[in-house]
Amino acid sequence: MFTGIRTPNYRLLKKTLKNQLIQALDNGMTWLISGGELGTEQWGLEVGIALKADYPDLQTSLMTPFTDFGSRWQEDNQDKLSALKAQVDFTASVSQAPYQNRHSSVAICNSCSSTRTARYCCMIPK
Repeated sequence: MFTGIRTPNYRLLKKTLKNQLIQALDNGMTWLISGGELGTEQWGLEVGIALKADYPDLQTSLMTPFTDFGSRWQEDNQDKLSALKAQVDFTASVSQAPYQNRHSSVAICNSCSSTRTARYCCMIPK
């Protein structure tokens, strides 16, 4: 629902997020699942956590893409992520592996089991 877009006018964005979440909650939404990226993803969770007072059935979840997500951030941003993890109902990593700095063009070749980028796969003519 939210992406990690950053904006200097975060108060307006948080108000908009609140309005959208209230509408979704009034239409039956029970889970807010977001990533932990700085910006919109964290703000969405902050708003959701605040709304739990009025919507006690709302469950919040922070899903990170890998186990050491945020470990390379500045300390204050790491603290914000840790605080959010402590406040949500559920948190987990999608991958149990640490960050590997792979590009989206990486895939596993069915023929040679290579994990090289697509242009270096055995199936692509040289």
